[in-house]
Amino acid sequence: MLLKAPVLILDEAISALDSVTEKYIQDSLEKIMIRRTTVVIAHRLSTLAKMDRILVFEGGKVVEEGLPPRSFK
Repeated sequence: MLLKAPVLILDEAISALDSVTEKYIQDSLEKIMIRRTTVVIAHRLSTLAKMDRILVFEGGKVVEEGLPPRSFK
């Protein structure tokens, strides 16, 4: 993140956090993700709320894709 790499990959980056800490981290990540391609792997829908696009994989294949529900903000 410090090198300003054009691609950022986050694998369950906030999965083990309480909801208050999760919000702080999400706010910080949102700023870091500006003008970067970001791949986020997550199980919590709240983690994906501000993403541009969501892909759901099953057995290595995309089974669903779409926009995140904006009600999670």
